[in-house]
Amino acid sequence: MRTTSYAFTRWIAAASLVLTLAACSPRTETMQAVTLPAPSPASGVQTASHAVAVAPSPAGAPASTSQPAAPAGQTVSGPASASSQTGTAAGKPAAPAASSRPAAGEAGDSPAGAVPAATATGASTVATPPGTGSAGGAGKPEPQRETPPRQDRQSAYIAHRGFSGIAPENTLPAFKEAMDQGADGFELDMQVTADGQVVVLHDYNLDRTTNGKGNLKDLPYKEVRRKDAGAWFSPKFAGTYVPLLDEALATIQPYPDRTVYCEIKGYRQPSDVLLMMDRIKESHVQSHTVVSSFRYGDFTYVRERLGRSVKLGFLCDNAASCKDAIGLAAKDGNAMIHASYPLLLEKPELVRQAAAANVDVAAWTVNRPDIKQQLESIGVRFFITDQPVLLRTAS
Repeated sequence: MRTTSYAFTRWIAAASLVLTLAACSPRTETMQAVTLPAPSPASGVQTASHAVAVAPSPAGAPASTSQPAAPAGQTVSGPASASSQTGTAAGKPAAPAASSRPAAGEAGDSPAGAVPAATATGASTVATPPGTGSAGGAGKPEPQRETPPRQDRQSAYIAHRGFSGIAPENTLPAFKEAMDQGADGFELDMQVTADGQVVVLHDYNLDRTTNGKGNLKDLPYKEVRRKDAGAWFSPKFAGTYVPLLDEALATIQPYPDRTVYCEIKGYRQPSDVLLMMDRIKESHVQSHTVVSSFRYGDFTYVRERLGRSVKLGFLCDNAASCKDAIGLAAKDGNAMIHASYPLLLEKPELVRQAAAANVDVAAWTVNRPDIKQQLESIGVRFFITDQPVLLRTAS
């Protein structure tokens, strides 16, 4: 009896221990790492993987993936599968997402198997998978691009005597309009008055573009300035005057990426050319200035006063003079030629010869888009025009 009672007591104790263990065992949980499935490749954007902690599933049931993602920046313990390592190394937090596009040449240079750079989009972190970049499947994001400097564009448009299509030629309104409308620069004509003032005027007299009369070289600037140089073009420009070169250059001084083309017109003596160069030097624009002339001997005085700080523009209006100009410009090394566009269309070999000598060619005066396109087809990229906006926007 005592033996039976002792055996029964041991059985009761064992049963109690089993019940106690059974009651505690459901509270013992093991953390598992589950990777959220990525969307199909057709979506074009792959969501970064998250490791999520979940309780074990009942025996024989698959682990649930319906649990919420771990909070941003939280490190989740547990084994990491190969697919869950996007943006992380095993057991390490993900590197911060890039906040901007990579610079040109950076994207796509990682070794095989490397994780693509991430891009921050709102509160979510996304990575662009290889083959779905904005470059059309090349695997590299399209780099951000800045507008190139004007003279580096395919073509440059120089406002002839300022924007003379909408304002009186060689006046401050014309030069200001050229800058405001985005011309790559403007062209002007330099002359000297009787009292040694360098002014901007094309004709040798005042007759056509002012309400005055007389030859410029015989008149003091005080008298020239009193003449109206705008009313002939439009009543709204009444009161406009013939400007000093200093005033004209001041309109382009704030734009070092644009060029002023200063043509030497008539003068009484070589010292007048030196006066012109002194005004350019004092205006501090020589780094973006082209000094042009039909008289190539003038360039001796240009180089004497300004050295090689300015570019020379050899003007030519026939095949023989253009061939000479190309040779002289090539020899100088910091020069170009300016030729009439009918001559260039008639003699396209001049453009080829200039290109072979590394000499730029500017065509004057081009106001029609179809003419511009013909000139571009033979290699001309500088256009002196009364209508810079029209030419730039023409297809």
